[in-house]
Amino acid sequence: MNLLTRFFACLIAIPAVHADVYHVATTGSDAQGDGSNERPWAGIQKALDECAPGDSVLVHAGTYSQRVEWNVSGSAEKGVITLMGEDGTILSGKGVKGSQLIRVENQSHLRIENLQLVDNSSPKESAAIILEGSGSHITISKCRIARCKGKNAVAIGVYGTDTKTPYSDIVIDGNTITDCEPAPSEALALNGNVTKFAVTNNTILRVNNIGIDFIGGEKDIVNDSAAVARDGVCKGNRVSYARSRYGGGYAAGIYVDGGRDIVIEENVVTGCDLGIEIGAENPKIITSGITVRHNIIYQNDKAGLALGGYDAERGKVQDCRIVSNQFYQNTLHKKAQAELWIQHASNNVIRENSFWVEKGKPMAQIYAAGKNNTVDANTWFSEDGPDAVTYNWSGQNGRGFSAWQGVSGWSSSGHFAKWTFVPPSEEPSP
Repeated sequence: MNLLTRFFACLIAIPAVHADVYHVATTGSDAQGDGSNERPWAGIQKALDECAPGDSVLVHAGTYSQRVEWNVSGSAEKGVITLMGEDGTILSGKGVKGSQLIRVENQSHLRIENLQLVDNSSPKESAAIILEGSGSHITISKCRIARCKGKNAVAIGVYGTDTKTPYSDIVIDGNTITDCEPAPSEALALNGNVTKFAVTNNTILRVNNIGIDFIGGEKDIVNDSAAVARDGVCKGNRVSYARSRYGGGYAAGIYVDGGRDIVIEENVVTGCDLGIEIGAENPKIITSGITVRHNIIYQNDKAGLALGGYDAERGKVQDCRIVSNQFYQNTLHKKAQAELWIQHASNNVIRENSFWVEKGKPMAQIYAAGKNNTVDANTWFSEDGPDAVTYNWSGQNGRGFSAWQGVSGWSSSGHFAKWTFVPPSEEPSP
């Protein structure tokens, strides 16, 4: 079985044991209730603290101005602990002191499902759901997170801060994140010592920085250059209008910053500063083993694909594969870079992709530090025509597809021909 299939098979293979279901309702009472459907508790925290492995907390529809600290783990033998909401269950940060709506530290075998987490704001770093430390077998699914406001208002963050023990077997599936303010952080981030993960089928819309990020090399998270986000899958997500208001505006819809051995496939990214970026911001960190395939990247502002560390003092990108993707009109901004933008990167393969270059914009910008990369068997098109399309090679502007093939040495880089782009359905509003 492939990696993603194994993740979901593990979730299904939960042992059948006796378990309790505790109820929480807006009409409940922690003092007089017993957690039954007839006599529910009022506090989500109260219900979780009563749980043993295999138990569940069902939060009935309504609005709860509460914050939750998850203090107990499930187990492989007796099952996960589940926190789930009925349709219409809202966990709100309005009027509640604290910075995180749900915080999990050093716990395992748990599930968070079908909750709305809204209106969280804090003068400190704010978040809807945070996992920190280490743990395993955790699922966050079918949650809707909206209006997390303030600096570093992360929607979902997994921070592997334990050098010896990673977060592992993490599934983040089918969630919706809208109108959040994660800058200068990210809307959905896996950072540090995190391995064996699946980030699948999520929708991220209108956030003020990066949409999805897989990170390594940040010493304040974990001071170990090998303990990076790794061995995971990012599949079937849709990221729209992830744009940064600082640093010139270079937020990617999907970003790998120091991660390793990750498959990014069948995602849709549109309306962002950058489509997909494979980079390495931290010194001496090498991003490697990233496979980007079968994605649709269209009508982003400054580049469809950005590859490499952005200066010589940062990390590098090597041994990655970018294959069979569609990149369509990703240079809509007046300060656009190019459809293909390679910086400090080497020994990468870019092949069998389709690039449609916006009229009057560069097809490629390749730094001198982008060495020993293989670019072949791609299809290129621009309404400018093959003789008028422009590029930048090692700081020198040039014109013409054949000229670019010659100066780059990529004579087999593909051919210039019109191809058919079909926009994905259900385009979100900006």
